Amino acid sequence: MGDGHPSYDVRGTALPDLLLVELGFDDIGWLGAGADLVPTMKRFVDNARAANPNVRIVVANVPHRTTLGSANPQLPQRTTDYNTALAKAVPTWSTDASPVALADVDAAYGCDPNATTCASTYDGLHPNALGEYRIARAFGTVLHNRFGIGSAAPREPGAVMPYDIATPKALTFDGTQQGVTVTWPEVFGAHTYDVQWRDVTSDAGAAWEQVISPARRPTGGTCPGSSTTSPTRATPTRCGCGRSAATGTGTSRPGRRWCGGRPRRPRPGGRRR
Repeated sequence: MGDGHPSYDVRGTALPDLLLVELGFDDIGWLGAGADLVPTMKRFVDNARAANPNVRIVVANVPHRTTLGSANPQLPQRTTDYNTALAKAVPTWSTDASPVALADVDAAYGCDPNATTCASTYDGLHPNALGEYRIARAFGTVLHNRFGIGSAAPREPGAVMPYDIATPKALTFDGTQQGVTVTWPEVFGAHTYDVQWRDVTSDAGAAWEQVISPARRPTGGTCPGSSTTSPTRATPTRCGCGRSAATGTGTSRPGRRWCGGRPRRPRPGGRRR
């Protein structure tokens, strides 16, 4: 629900009796919006009520992310402006038939906009396992305290098990004169994949070199990654995810390619061309 798409139409689909709504980060992060997005959220609420006048709604604020430095110095203030304006507006949106409550995801997430790391995230913004619990706690607390759902407000667990990221399997290769593209089925829970390459034309024991950018999650069901090299060199590629890297063999024109490797920890997927 971006500022350019303020009225997602739920009227012709399901008729939910409870909505959990949170504005995405990108409008504030990259489109320069802030407090001016609050009317957009109100239009979303109005549209939901057009589908069901008795719908109950929990609206969340937007959590701060870690600093982007000079790349986006206005981001913390725009996030604060939106959250402050939203907190003032939400109490005025309720009706007797359709109450609206605010979930303070920002406080639950707990990221310092001046810091470079945040315990709730794996990259300063997107939630890791702990961050997912904290988002759920913010919504769940409001659902219990305001709407009486559940026997108690949820608590944050004392310890959160990390994701068990599996190894990519069934690697396939597409060789061209420009290089080789290696693809593999998406791995659940992986958001990026380590891709390495090496030139074995004259040295079978050449060291692996890291691709500058990690392969990221694709739009489809496979995660392509590739390294593009000079057509005069044979450049193998290996793709790591989880405790170890997948292995396989592919042939490109004009060289021979290998994909394999040692354990690498991914940044919690993708396409690299």
